[in-house]
Amino acid sequence: MTSLFFVAAFLSLGVMFWPYMIPYSLTVANAAVPDVSLRFLLFGGIVVLPVIVAYTIGVYWIFRGKVDKHRDRRGTSRDFTLARAPAEASTRK
Repeated sequence: MTSLFFVAAFLSLGVMFWPYMIPYSLTVANAAVPDVSLRFLLFGGIVVLPVIVAYTIGVYWIFRGKVDKHRDRRGTSRDFTLARAPAEASTRK
C-alpha cells in the first residue's frame, strides 16, 4: 500500500510539472535528443541486450555445479559454524 501511495505521489508531481522538466525553463521537447540518436540507441539495445543475456546464460551453463559452498579450493570440506570459546576463557581476569 505504501508503494502505491509513493507511485501515485510521484506521478501526480510529474503531471503538475508537465511539460516542464525544470520548472518554467526546460520543457520535455527541448530536453529530448534528436531522433537519429534515439534510433541508434534503440537498435543498439536490440542487438546488445540479447548478446549480454546469451553470454550470461552461457557462462552460467559452463560453470554450473562447479561451486560448492561447503568446499574450499583444495577440495577439503569446511564447516561454516563458529567455534565457541570455552566458558572459562570468558571468565578470565
